[in-house]
Parts: sequence; C-alpha cells; structure tokens
Amino acid sequence: MIHLKSLTPETYVALERVCGNYEWPDLHPWEQPEIVAWLSFKLRFVADSDDAFPRGKWATIQRLQAMLEEHAEREVKGDNERFSARPA
Repeated sequence: MIHLKSLTPETYVALERVCGNYEWPDLHPWEQPEIVAWLSFKLRFVADSDDAFPRGKWATIQRLQAMLEEHAEREVKGDNERFSARPA
C-alpha cells in the first residue's frame, strides 16, 4: 500500500477535489499501487491549475511516480530476501 497522506496536506486535498470533480473513485489515505499508477497517468490529462495542483502538476505526478518506485523497490527487495533465504 502507498501512503498518499504523506503528500503535503494541500496536495492530498487537491487530489481529493480532482477525483470528486471528475467523478473518479474516492481517494483514500492508503491506496494500492495500481490505483496510484492509474491516478498518476490520468492526472497528465487534467488541466494544470493551482486549485488542482498547488505544488505544480508535473511535480505532483513525479512525486506519485517516485512513491510507486519506492514501493516497488521495497517489494522486490523483500521478494529477493525471501527467495535467497530458501534452501537450494
């Protein structure tokens, strides 16, 4: 799960507003990575405005992508540790 509330409060509230304006599913503090990936992709097509992106459109998208990368890295490292610990 990805903790979206770790975004700045302004950004999180703005993303909630965007989801509501476009009638997308509600945003939750913790989301599955697939939801965050789909959100970051769809945000590319939302008009850039201070109301929707108080920290900047591309900065917001890049932060979501970084959160996805961090999650994937943790997950793969965990898988690597589990698989390397298995007896041969």
